[in-house]
Amino acid sequence: MSGSKSAKNKPPQDETTTKKKCKDRPNEDSPNTAILMALQEQEERFAKKVKLAVREVMEEVLSGEIQTLKNMIESSNSAVNELRQDITRQTELGKSLQGRMDSMNANMRAVKQEVNTHQQEITDLHDKLVEMEDRSRRCNVRLVGLPESAEGENAVQFLQEHLPKWIPSLQGDGKIEIQRAHRIYGSREKTNRPRTLIFRLLRYQDRERILNGARASRDAGRNDPTTEALA
Repeated sequence: MSGSKSAKNKPPQDETTTKKKCKDRPNEDSPNTAILMALQEQEERFAKKVKLAVREVMEEVLSGEIQTLKNMIESSNSAVNELRQDITRQTELGKSLQGRMDSMNANMRAVKQEVNTHQQEITDLHDKLVEMEDRSRRCNVRLVGLPESAEGENAVQFLQEHLPKWIPSLQGDGKIEIQRAHRIYGSREKTNRPRTLIFRLLRYQDRERILNGARASRDAGRNDPTTEALA
């Protein structure tokens, strides 16, 4: 009985001993954890410093290049703007020149049309002048071989008096109307032949009567040098 009580009241030796050993043994995991944590913090701080240093170095190295690139970009933008302005000016100048060219072409067309009109007017005037000259010459008669000064001071009166004598067919048909008469201007130094006398008749029919009468006189065998010289 006493033995069993003593056995029951006796605490278990292993549990007490284990607790005591655990209490008396120092904690070996706590220092390692603290060291690891300290190493981690130091590594993180070092990494941050390295990153910061690398960033600063990169910024310092690249800042000059970046500024150069910025300057190049600004210069390029300025050049592009100047080129754009120059293109705008050239475009405006081209439009102005095109307008001037159009105006010049219009003026040239107007001048050409005016020149054509004047050319046509000149041609018409020339034709009228030729026609007038032909009409004027139609009434002219040349008298060749009449001695110098034979007509006196009044050549018209002289011809009116002598034409019917030279050409009998003119007698009785009324007085021949002569507008003017004169010698052809020329020099007599190289020849002794008298200058040709030209007289202009008022009517073309009188010229035909004179020429036909002169031919009739020649055909009739009348040797009158005056009638032979009428043309």
